[in-house]
Amino acid sequence: MRQAFVNMRTIAESEGATLRDAVRLVVYVTDMYRYRPIVNKVQTEFWGQGPYPPRTIIEDVEFNQDDIVEVEGTFHARHPVLAAQEKEALFQQFIQWQARQKSGR
Repeated sequence: MRQAFVNMRTIAESEGATLRDAVRLVVYVTDMYRYRPIVNKVQTEFWGQGPYPPRTIIEDVEFNQDDIVEVEGTFHARHPVLAAQEKEALFQQFIQWQARQKSGR
């Protein structure tokens, strides 16, 4: 289960997102009673004490290759170039604001 979350985090990070950018999780397990507490524990390891993204957990009979869990996540990943441009624009606005403050306007 831990590896499923590691894989999801790795994919998110490859697109410039973090686990905090998750807007929705879906976890599929083969035995809800047995595996949901483990999923909760592993999720706490990755997200700490929250806040957690909305999560749906679904029990299914079997998965490929006899896996016991599958995890899917939806993330809000900002494009790195656009994020850098936004940072620069905010910095320029701050410089202009500072100049106005110094001039008394």
